[in-house]
Amino acid sequence: MKKTICICVLAAVFTIFGITMNIAAKKQAQETEREKLPMELSVTAEETELAEEPELVESMAAPEQYEFVIFVRDGVLVVYQNDKETEYFETNIRVSDLDGELAGQLETGIYFLNEQELYDFLESYSS
Repeated sequence: MKKTICICVLAAVFTIFGITMNIAAKKQAQETEREKLPMELSVTAEETELAEEPELVESMAAPEQYEFVIFVRDGVLVVYQNDKETEYFETNIRVSDLDGELAGQLETGIYFLNEQELYDFLESYSS
């Protein structure tokens, strides 16, 4: 009988020891993952900030968000609605009066989110 009790107590001690070691290993793995996570998030945040920086405020709008777009027709700037076919109005601003970088952007169009943004742009280039 004493042998049986001794064996049961010994088995219980080994079982408790094994469970304790298993829990400790899981905690260690979780802490290691937590230490890696903030570093990965900060790198991702920096990459995201770099990727989201626009070259010009006017071209920030994604094609599905813009309200107006400017293209060149017959050497002057023409404002179109977001369907790129409906003319909103023709400006008196000549492409030859613009700097080379801006003139290059007009090949693909310059997009504006709203009228205020559009008129601010036009005001800065009209005479």
